Amino acid sequence: MAQELVVLLNIQVAETLIDQRNLTLSWDATTLDGVHLNEIHISMPGQALCVDIRRLLGGTSTDYLQHKSDALFNTASTCARYKGLPEAATALKLQKAISNTLTDRAAVNHATVMKLQNLFDSQLLEMNCNVHVLDGFATAAHQALKEADRKAGIQLAFRGESRTVLCIAAVSKLR
Repeated sequence: MAQELVVLLNIQVAETLIDQRNLTLSWDATTLDGVHLNEIHISMPGQALCVDIRRLLGGTSTDYLQHKSDALFNTASTCARYKGLPEAATALKLQKAISNTLTDRAAVNHATVMKLQNLFDSQLLEMNCNVHVLDGFATAAHQALKEADRKAGIQLAFRGESRTVLCIAAVSKLR
C-alpha cells in the first residue's frame, strides 16, 4: 500500500511540474533517532511539492546528488510509463524546468549544487536559507544564558532551562 502511494505521488508531482518553468529544487537533511534523513521539495509560485524523503547512509555531496537524481528520474519515469511517454525525454523536460536551488549554507550543499549543474548541464541560481543561521544564534544564546544563570547562582528551571530564557519568553507574550 505504501508503494502505491509513492507511485501516485510521483505521478501527481510530475504532472504538476512537467510543463512548468523556473522551478526551485530545495532539500534539507536532519537526524532523527540516529537516522540521517534527506527531504527533497520542488517549489513554484503558489505551490511546493514533496518529491522524496529518504534515509541516507552518508552526508556527502555525492550522496545528496544521487538522491536528487534518483528521485527526479523516478518521478519522471513513473509519470512517463503511466502516460505512455518516453522516459528519458520526460526526465529531461523535468530537469530543464529546474532553474533554482534553495538550501542552507552548508559547504556540502554548495558542492551538491555544483554537481547538479554538471549533471543538468545548466546554470542554477543558488539561493540560501538564513533560518539555520538564526537557529544557531538561538542555540548559542540559550547556552550563554544557562551559563550566566549558573555563574549568578540561579538554579536552572525544569528540564535544565535557563530562568532568564523563561522570563524573556514570558515577557514576549505580554502585549
